[in-house]
Amino acid sequence: MAPIYISADLEAGVVLVRYRRLADADLIKEDHRIAPGATAGIDSHGDVVAIELLDVDSATLAAAAAYAHQRDLAFPRDLSRLLDAA
Repeated sequence: MAPIYISADLEAGVVLVRYRRLADADLIKEDHRIAPGATAGIDSHGDVVAIELLDVDSATLAAAAAYAHQRDLAFPRDLSRLLDAA
């Protein structure tokens, strides 16, 4: 599944990759820590809603990409290049 929304604050090194929209009554039920600085928001059905990256570096990006790919989710390949340019 491809992301529906990607937000990056290059100065702060923060990235949000959203895969699903939540229904009005639905909430993120669980935050799953992928790696230091990387968290996945999981909905009540056990699906990944979004991956949030804080203090992004190459190790965090690699861990988040591996987590996404293990769940058949596409992960943006160009994030490291964008962050290097900031």
